[in-house]
Amino acid sequence: MAHFQLSFLFAPVFKFTRAVLFHTAFTRHMSGLVYVRATVAIVALSLTISVASAQSDFATKFDTNESISPDFISLIFGPPLDAEHNGPVEMNLSDETLEDELSGIRLADNMAVKNSKKTLKLTPEQLQRQSRIARCLSMYFRMPVVAEKWRPWTIMHGLLPYGQLSRVESKGQHYYAVDYLCHNQIGNDTQMLHLSGSKLGVSVGPGVQGHEGQFLAMLAQADVPITHPIYIHGKKFTVEDLIEYEKRGCKQFTELTFKLIGLSHYVSADEIWKSKVGQSWNIERLIHEEIRQPINGAACGGTHRLMGLSYAIKMRADSGKPVDGEWARAKKYIGQYQDFALQFQNSDGSFSTNWFVTQEAESDLKKRLYTTGHIVEWLAFSLPDEKLHDPKFTRAVDYLVELMLTAPSLDLEIGPKGHAIHALRLYEQRVFGANSNVEEITPADLAIVEKAMIQQKHMKPEFESPTAQPVSFPGSGTPGIRRSFRRR
Repeated sequence: MAHFQLSFLFAPVFKFTRAVLFHTAFTRHMSGLVYVRATVAIVALSLTISVASAQSDFATKFDTNESISPDFISLIFGPPLDAEHNGPVEMNLSDETLEDELSGIRLADNMAVKNSKKTLKLTPEQLQRQSRIARCLSMYFRMPVVAEKWRPWTIMHGLLPYGQLSRVESKGQHYYAVDYLCHNQIGNDTQMLHLSGSKLGVSVGPGVQGHEGQFLAMLAQADVPITHPIYIHGKKFTVEDLIEYEKRGCKQFTELTFKLIGLSHYVSADEIWKSKVGQSWNIERLIHEEIRQPINGAACGGTHRLMGLSYAIKMRADSGKPVDGEWARAKKYIGQYQDFALQFQNSDGSFSTNWFVTQEAESDLKKRLYTTGHIVEWLAFSLPDEKLHDPKFTRAVDYLVELMLTAPSLDLEIGPKGHAIHALRLYEQRVFGANSNVEEITPADLAIVEKAMIQQKHMKPEFESPTAQPVSFPGSGTPGIRRSFRRR
């Protein structure tokens, strides 16, 4: 940074000149108006010098790939570009920025560890586990979903592990996944959002939402604000409109799992609303409807249904209200399935590849990642604090970490991997809390990441049906993509 910091001259030059002008005004009878005009001119000149110097400083930082503070950028160039008008936010991704983002992830206020202030004295075994989890999370943060390859269903699963800091790669550029999805950008050949008349609509089917309410559930778990903008063919909505859309779609005897997650997050437990067929609903009724439906045979072995019930209980407890009524029923219900999961655990630490039906240990690593990742994710969220240290559960966490460190070299789907990474994040934050750290990534790990990103671009999707119908993308209707250095 060998350049003059002219901004440092601003204060002494201004003070000296103002003193001269003040003296002149009284000794030579300069008019007050002339004095004021002269002072304003000096301030303007000095600020111009300061901004020019700071812009030079910015250019030097950018050219040398030095980490740049968003506050510094806003101070010099004004407020960052607004995603409402300029599309999803492109990220400035130096290595320092990535580490800074990862530090922010560790400190994020996650639903499972809200206001955590734990400071543990870690055993050697816990230190080793913490280090391996941190290494795993650091590696996968560097493997964003490639939008040209994957449809919105997969991009949503890439959003899940790291929340609002999750990234998506599109045409060589990196964007925040939340903004990418909320601006209805194309994933492979598909958009997830549509207009239903003049109102917001969300598609369900291959490559988009796999379930009613899934998009809202993903936004809820990322704690996206209710005022966050959503654009569909140039028409502006917010997350609040998405919430109203999901409320209207509540139907008896249907899967309400993902609606329960999203609405528990955003809607007061006391609120009553009407569906589009005139039925009265509230959170307690959603819980009642979900409990009466089976776990075995439900989506992903029933883990999502269990997560929905667990999420509702967590939100109720966090609100300070008693966990009674349907919430108490749900708490007892999920406790039984927590016992089932540990009962069917395999000797190597993995969970049953037959979910909650029987004990089973298929050798297929894809199936093992699929089942163990989902079950650890739900247990890491829902188990009481003391059970997180149960040797049976820590064996499952260790198994999952080892599998995920092997996974980059395997042809594994992004959806199940997203749940597995989310599982490790939940466990890290709940168990280690304030002790969570950022593991430095090694050159060997970077080589694995690079290889995995190349491999991702050549994978054949299995969970996303290739029969999903492409949609036209009105380039003039949706806000364009513009570069910005804004960070959440």
